[in-house]
Amino acid sequence: MPRLYFLPTRLLSTRPRLARMVQRLEGALFAVLFRLFETLPLGLASWVAERVFAAWGPRTGKQRKRALRNVDIAFPELTSSERARLVKGIFGNLGRSIAELAHVERIWKRRTKHLEFVADPSIRALRDKNTPAVIVTAHVGPWQLASFLASKYDLPMTIIYAPESNARIRGRIRHYREALPVKLLPRDASMRHLLRELSQGHLVGIAADTRLDSGPSLPFFGVNTPSNTAAARLALGRDCELIPVRAERLSRTRFRISLLAPVTPRVQGTASAQACDMTEQLLSLFEGWIRETPNEWLCFSRRWPRDT
Repeated sequence: MPRLYFLPTRLLSTRPRLARMVQRLEGALFAVLFRLFETLPLGLASWVAERVFAAWGPRTGKQRKRALRNVDIAFPELTSSERARLVKGIFGNLGRSIAELAHVERIWKRRTKHLEFVADPSIRALRDKNTPAVIVTAHVGPWQLASFLASKYDLPMTIIYAPESNARIRGRIRHYREALPVKLLPRDASMRHLLRELSQGHLVGIAADTRLDSGPSLPFFGVNTPSNTAAARLALGRDCELIPVRAERLSRTRFRISLLAPVTPRVQGTASAQACDMTEQLLSLFEGWIRETPNEWLCFSRRWPRDT
């Protein structure tokens, strides 16, 4: 989540006291919302959260501009009013994701009602215990619920997550994430930690649709952008499977977690060339998911270079 919702980030340097006050206000507001989402039944919490965030989000300045810019690049054929409606839906999806995260314990307890799983039969890591694998997903739909595959298939799994910059929100979100059946590692964890998890026969989960300024430039929605090849490099380095996982909303209270066929390199050559090829396949897959449900794409970070 952004550090400030209501005021420009530049206030952090020009008016730090005001920024701290706004952070406290935001933290208090989110505490009320979190408690409300926890109290309501899942379906109603999802409905309320969607409407609150759809109404509030498009008025948040920087986050709205980032989402709108990403939508402009990904869907240039849309009119300005269509893009505005899409961004409103994207903020609504953020609300639904938070409400679902507040209900993760109850979702798992009533998993026969809320969850269904589909797995490609070729996945070796599901057949052979203590076989490592790299699990990849994108910030589309109820993507955080993909972690339930660890409990479903009784597999130890470690996921990378991005801590919220507002400390008054960070603790609550961390509390919800700790209810997921996985070990949590902050985003800045080194590759060494991830390699250690794989060497122990564990699964490692990464959201692989983010921009990495130092990464190779690969096409996404037909536009080249610096991309993160870490997931592919991990899989190649440990000679294990790279498995895309998609979480979908079938309704407000039912979800499908699909483990797709492992991605393998289509080219011969260096590990770097193979990692780029595998990442390009993933980005193409993610693009398909986004085109199917564009309003469920959480795109509040800059995805393409500034000069795109």
